[in-house]
Amino acid sequence: RAYQLMRYPLQLITFSMTPAIQPILRKHKDNLQLVVSEHNMLVEKVFVVSIFIALYMFFLADEIILILFGEVWIEVAPLVQIFAVMIPVQMVMSTSGAFFLAMGRPGLLFTCGVIGFAICGTAIITGTILGTVEYIAMALTAGFYINFIQVYFILFKRCFNSPFGDFYRRLGGVALRYVPVTIALYSALQWLTVTQNSWVSLVGNCAIGLVVLILSCLIFARTMFANVLSSVGHSNKELVG
Repeated sequence: RAYQLMRYPLQLITFSMTPAIQPILRKHKDNLQLVVSEHNMLVEKVFVVSIFIALYMFFLADEIILILFGEVWIEVAPLVQIFAVMIPVQMVMSTSGAFFLAMGRPGLLFTCGVIGFAICGTAIITGTILGTVEYIAMALTAGFYINFIQVYFILFKRCFNSPFGDFYRRLGGVALRYVPVTIALYSALQWLTVTQNSWVSLVGNCAIGLVVLILSCLIFARTMFANVLSSVGHSNKELVG
């Protein structure tokens, strides 16, 4: 249930992007500079959205579980928090396949898949040996971060033939801007959320959390969110043109 919940934003956002990205980029595969630039811009926007979702799910895991699955599933809330940490790399990494295919390198995509299968399989086995579901979730999350590193190493070195400094600088910049947002959200939720004694109060907690998160982003990361809204349409027009 926890893993299924974590995959909802992945299915709704990034899986719908791949069919749109691939045919457009295929027309420009000979222009590596353009492809790399568009890749880094797209990943930055996905990363902004994914951290927003991850923070919301992490801090309001109890309320989300109670509303969607009921009280009988409340014990999976800690797992939802662990898997929420995985959301940013999952969402970013899910866009990589479109770039491998657009550049005509399905073999490299297959190689990444095999390596990723080995990494995640090892993580699951390690968590199982440690003995609890929480350890399995933490090991799997760590495995996805390791897989993220190997996928983008292969993408940039073998597919783009390009350095990945700008890619990681963009991700690092987004993560740093979210630090004050995270502190503000955590602090506000300690004081503002109402008690969880009814369905109405659960929805109230979720609404308060969403409002606080949006306000925090507008205060501390306004430029970042403005760029997300303004550049998506601009990037698409530039590619089509």
